[in-house]
Amino acid sequence: MGTRAAHLRLTGDEQTPLVFRGPPRRLRGRLPVANTGQRRGVLREAVLQGSPELLGDEQRVCYRLGATVLRPEQRSEVGVALTLNPATRPGEYQLEVEVGGEVRPVVVQVLEELRLSVSPAQLVVENRPGEVQTKRVVVDNRGNVDLTIGAVGDAVLNDELFECRALRRALRELTDEDAEAEGNSIDLDAVLTKVAHASQHVLDRANHLRVRNASGRTVIEPGRWATIDLEIEVPDTLSQHTRYWGTVPIYTHDLAFVVVPYRPEDTE
Repeated sequence: MGTRAAHLRLTGDEQTPLVFRGPPRRLRGRLPVANTGQRRGVLREAVLQGSPELLGDEQRVCYRLGATVLRPEQRSEVGVALTLNPATRPGEYQLEVEVGGEVRPVVVQVLEELRLSVSPAQLVVENRPGEVQTKRVVVDNRGNVDLTIGAVGDAVLNDELFECRALRRALRELTDEDAEAEGNSIDLDAVLTKVAHASQHVLDRANHLRVRNASGRTVIEPGRWATIDLEIEVPDTLSQHTRYWGTVPIYTHDLAFVVVPYRPEDTE
């Protein structure tokens, strides 16, 4: 009588669903399996069955599990990561998994995933105060919940010469009296204090780039994208000889702005 081959099967109660949990791209769970044969077996794949809406236009998807080796009569739990349609909204869904010809019900608990991209990631604005400059960005909803793009706040501007401005102001405040008070030597703590005060003064005078959503309130469903027109106004207090930068938040993304010097060519 011949030796029985390896037989890999799912273990546990056949009526109790297996549970997978996570965002659509990273659903994680475990498969309880056993080798009921008399030869070593290798578990290489599992098949997920469900609706095409969940599985990305397929009804059966084969997942490669690597190579899990089970000796005869050995039991194990194999960690598995599943992937559904990225736009699958949060909720609980019913699927089935097949291993070695056996089918077991699966409950998939899909969690919220807020994921988006904004293109371009940086907008360049010319230093032309008094004019409205219009820039367009594309917001791509790669998560599984609606995104609502409403009002966009102003961007606080920092300039590339911030440290230089603060240091020059601090040095101006270090008078001869300050040095004489310390026996013709300058106290380091006093210098640092004045630098801190000067930096705060520069920050208090920070300029704001006015940014307005000209497209109005826009709702973007999972798996879709939308164009957003932004109207931007540069304040008249900026130097024409330096660059400024700032950001505005769009959910988890920071949209960057760079204000560059504007030097129009002389015209007759």
